[in-house]
Amino acid sequence: SLRLIISLLLYVILIIFVLTYINNNSVRLFAIVYGLSIISTGLYTNWFFRAKEKFLPISIGLVISSLLNLISVFLFINNSNDSNIAIWIITLKEILNSIILFIFYLIKKPTIRFSINVNIVKRLIKQSYPLAFSAFLLLMNFNIDQLMLGIITNSTEVGYYSASAKFVFLAFIPSSIIYQTFFSQMSKANSEKDDLKQLLKNYSKILFAFGLIISIMSYAFSKEIIKITYGINYQYSIPLLKILMLNLFLGYLNRVYGNPLIAIGKQSHFLTAIIAGVLVNIFANLILIPKLYAVGSAYASVISELLVFIILLFLHKKNFGELYLSSLVKSLVLGIILIITVYVLQFSEVSNSLIFILL
Repeated sequence: SLRLIISLLLYVILIIFVLTYINNNSVRLFAIVYGLSIISTGLYTNWFFRAKEKFLPISIGLVISSLLNLISVFLFINNSNDSNIAIWIITLKEILNSIILFIFYLIKKPTIRFSINVNIVKRLIKQSYPLAFSAFLLLMNFNIDQLMLGIITNSTEVGYYSASAKFVFLAFIPSSIIYQTFFSQMSKANSEKDDLKQLLKNYSKILFAFGLIISIMSYAFSKEIIKITYGINYQYSIPLLKILMLNLFLGYLNRVYGNPLIAIGKQSHFLTAIIAGVLVNIFANLILIPKLYAVGSAYASVISELLVFIILLFLHKKNFGELYLSSLVKSLVLGIILIITVYVLQFSEVSNSLIFILL
């Protein structure tokens, strides 16, 4: 009940702000349409399945909506002038994800009752506001680049950047699924230091490997990814995707060092890193966008993620006393071998499509 009320209130505030302070019609449309995802967040019942440690419905909703999002982009996005369609696709993906999970929720036949217990609300706000604020800032940090691009430049630059950013969002899905799988175990193992230490080592190994492989492969085949997904008219998105792959790898590292802080109740520590990242992202965008346009925004995103990484590295070491450097080094060695293999095959004039299949 409270989630729905807050999401509706935030959407109303967003509309008032947009209509009052933003004159660019394209940016207005982007903000109002994409803002609908705020309401879908209010209906998102992932909390129910997390409480019962049933993560399969969450994963199913995320995978189905993301795949349909990718298919829709492939079918309906042909050039940079289709940015308005892209906005609707992104928004409908968020709404579909919420609907799928809500259907799973109804299958469980819960007792649905619209009510608010003031005492429970007070306690929840006190305990969860750092996490809720962090989630809001993460969403803001992911979209602030496109919003500022639209304000400072034009819809064409937004379209090129959005094409790359959407793929980055999809590439983060494995990290979310892995985290959901480990979260409850981390929380339970908090009182058992040895168990928690081993659990975090396993968690870091998996995320290091996934992050490195996905980012390297996506960098190496960025041209093919953009051409297949969006077409030749989006060739300017290729260098953007390459830059954002560094952002992707840093994002996976940040999930290694940041998410465990949430699991043990250190949400305020996690919030500190996210606030710093958002502020630097905004400042870097203001400096770099006027000079480099979408490329500047991509670099701003990397700078922001790098700062978050440095802060989380320090906080994780402070709270857990371990940085899993041996696992990271092994993953980096694997990454170097993968890079060498890809470039040797490319130098040998082997088709990139064939290389991708072989690897």
